[in-house]
Amino acid sequence: MMSERPWLQAAIAEGLLPSNVAATLPSRRPLPVVALSALGAWLVALPMIGLLSALLASLGSRTGMLVLGIILLGVALALLRGTRLSIFLEQLGFAILVAGMAALTGGLNALLDVPATALLLACLCLSLAAVLEQAWLRALLGAAAAAFALAIADEARLWLALHLLLGAALVLAWRMRTLPARIQLRVDGPLAGWLGTLLIAAIVFGVGKRAPNLGQGALSSVLAMVGYGALARAWPSLLSRRLLPAAMVLAALAWWQTTLGVVLIIAALAARQRHWPLLILSGVCALAAIGLSYYQLDWSLAQKAWWLVAAALALGLLAWQPGAAQRAAPAWQASVALGLSLVATLAVINVGIWQKEELIRTGRPVFIALQPADPRSLMQGDYMRLNFLPLQSSRIERDAQARLCGRTDARGVLADAEIGHGACADPAMTSMALHWRGQRWMLVTDAWYFKEAEGVRFAAARYGEFRVTPTGEALLVGLRDADLKPL
Repeated sequence: MMSERPWLQAAIAEGLLPSNVAATLPSRRPLPVVALSALGAWLVALPMIGLLSALLASLGSRTGMLVLGIILLGVALALLRGTRLSIFLEQLGFAILVAGMAALTGGLNALLDVPATALLLACLCLSLAAVLEQAWLRALLGAAAAAFALAIADEARLWLALHLLLGAALVLAWRMRTLPARIQLRVDGPLAGWLGTLLIAAIVFGVGKRAPNLGQGALSSVLAMVGYGALARAWPSLLSRRLLPAAMVLAALAWWQTTLGVVLIIAALAARQRHWPLLILSGVCALAAIGLSYYQLDWSLAQKAWWLVAAALALGLLAWQPGAAQRAAPAWQASVALGLSLVATLAVINVGIWQKEELIRTGRPVFIALQPADPRSLMQGDYMRLNFLPLQSSRIERDAQARLCGRTDARGVLADAEIGHGACADPAMTSMALHWRGQRWMLVTDAWYFKEAEGVRFAAARYGEFRVTPTGEALLVGLRDADLKPL
């Protein structure tokens, strides 16, 4: 709520705002009205900007862009500095401001190198945020300033730049209570936007951060624990025996995922300030960072599964510990439920593993021609899309009984394969069950995952190696090259 924000309380204490400010603040503008006003503003702004660009074209591309940017920024400031703006005029000023920043960026890029341009634009965004009245616009300018500040660093120094910008934001947040209320009113929005950009940058830069060095991992863990300590200072109940181990687990994950510490300390700051949008964004980014850690582990799927079971057991035991008021009451129901959950989890995992191992041991080797594609995925790491040639010419619509039928030669290669309904016409033919996914037929799987930097080796794949049972159940166990040599 607005009344819970520290800067608002400070403004009330200093007499800058009335005590009933929460009741007197205007209600939120309806989103459909804002969207339609923004659309109308852009429809008005674009022709005007196009005409002005044509008039300035005689000055040359670089000078014309700079002059255009300065003029547009001046017009935008004149509009946005007005009092009691209508939604349309506010959105029109925003549209002109965006166009002016874009023109100025193009003109500066033609004159200066990237770091100098980014530094100037970051300073300009912060200056605009200091003079504009709209809180949402100040937050956007703070976010843009952080993005330009990150652009100053090259790829090798992005991690360092991210943490330096975080340090500056934390120092400012720590000093906020000592600043005059009118300064807090100006700083709150840009600081939130600045931290929001750092959150997104932490996830983007965290992709592919494998095997961090000791210094990066240690700093990330320290940030995570500092954030936990700040929350525990505000809410001492967080120091309970149940929550402290969870914080230590997050600190350990922060060592592995070297940008998770940034996310966690921003989440702690947002929680203490009761800044709910920033806290929600922090939670989403934390989940994304933890998910990335799973894909960055160089472990087999079985090892990952066992570690997940161990983590679930540890969290279950922590949650099961009875409180002081519950110790006298019988807790056999919880013990039985926990035991049954453990047995069921282990049963599902081990039965599945046993079935796959039995299929690999007893199944008949069958090789099917394929055409590899897409050797990398941004979200899933390194993998290869498997396009099996017998499935590419299929025109049979979705059917629960569809199967791939064909004959194998002396080497075990499936030839003359076709998709049919039900059982194969000739019992001597090899039959393999198909699955419908993504508007096409799939044979067992449509992807092959491998470690980073091994894409060149698996790009030579020309056959998929399967183990097939007499009933048509199949499992992909490897890839082969054109001579059927294992990769």
